[in-house]
Amino acid sequence: MREILSIAIMLSMLFSCESAGPIIENGELTLTLVDISCTEVWLKLNLPLCSVGRELELRVNDESYNQATVNSAGDTLLCVEGLLPAQSYKMQAILHGKGDYKTIYKSIGAETMDTTSGDFTWQSRTFGSNTGGSSLFDDVAIVDENNIWAVGDIQEEGVSYNAVHWNGIEWELKRILYSTYYWDIKSIIAFGQNDIWFEAFVHWDGARFNSLNIPEILIGWSPNVSWGWLGDDFYIAGNNGNLAHYNGSEWRKIETILSSSQGGEGNDIHNLWGAENILTGKRELYFSVPRTRGVYILDDNENLNQLEINDNRFYRGVWTKNSLIKYVTGAGVVKNIDNEWQIDLEENGFFYEEIDGEDHNSIVAAGSFGGIVYYNGTRWIEFPELHNSLVFYERVSIKDDIIVAVGLIEINQIKGFITIGIRN
Repeated sequence: MREILSIAIMLSMLFSCESAGPIIENGELTLTLVDISCTEVWLKLNLPLCSVGRELELRVNDESYNQATVNSAGDTLLCVEGLLPAQSYKMQAILHGKGDYKTIYKSIGAETMDTTSGDFTWQSRTFGSNTGGSSLFDDVAIVDENNIWAVGDIQEEGVSYNAVHWNGIEWELKRILYSTYYWDIKSIIAFGQNDIWFEAFVHWDGARFNSLNIPEILIGWSPNVSWGWLGDDFYIAGNNGNLAHYNGSEWRKIETILSSSQGGEGNDIHNLWGAENILTGKRELYFSVPRTRGVYILDDNENLNQLEINDNRFYRGVWTKNSLIKYVTGAGVVKNIDNEWQIDLEENGFFYEEIDGEDHNSIVAAGSFGGIVYYNGTRWIEFPELHNSLVFYERVSIKDDIIVAVGLIEINQIKGFITIGIRN
């Protein structure tokens, strides 16, 4: 029998219950659709006070799915698993009668998502000269199919570049300066074609690169990664547990138990991802710290909690749509659903550094040996034609029908490497 999970927020409203009689559809029993994937449906059920001690049954297409005794009234989250993609289902919650109370029920329809195509055409490009030093890419941002940025350090014919730009026709080498200074750019975040941030220091407004004043709290540490909702609401993170938030006018440093000021030397933050928890309506920031082999959640009140994965092979990339399913990469991929961890992609000889997604049926991960995998809603699809023991991907991004992975390739010496996949 599957467990019926009660969410933390309990309603204090008390409901009256009907007296004994035949089964009826009762308006005091509410059933609402929370979210849908290809194989799962999440429902929220509100139970009146008189539900306690009675049997609650969940039926799917008139067949019993599970049944359990109600322990408390209020809001309860129901997760139905093992469904088929692109199918219509009838969900029915039945509160069975007991004593003076009659059986009441509520029904709702749900159609699962369809799978997406994993048929991509791939092309790769190497950047950097055979002489003049190593080259590599640290991050990537997709605005659209004709506007893609990758940042890092590229040595080309004796000149240092810190970005490349795809304009729909060709790649352009870019040398972006902070005032008059060159630096290796490690992170980029694009909120639109006229709102692109290169770390926290330079902003592209569609016409020019604007150097911004560096606040004192950002001096002395290296931003490795950035993530945000809007150009006036985003985060950067870096070495020694450093984490800061920008509100559009000023930066504020966020102290956690991982920060160097709290003894967290060496706790470099590798990955950032944010999502609004669909159950609580509150924002959550996810990030990984390879040194601790841990993945963490920072809530709206800046409380820090670690995900208890109980398998130290998974601690790198993290992605979630709305906190109902959480994916973490490493030696394969694990996911948390119904508060339980399960291996979703078995260890296959690749180590996946990064994961990115658009929805439950469109997720990509990339990492060592040229490994890129795509999740279409029901299964992970591998691309053997991309496997290359000399290639290492640091970041990956997906938008609409485009996947871009960036990192390095070691041929004679280390060079920057970009792979683009276009859905057919």
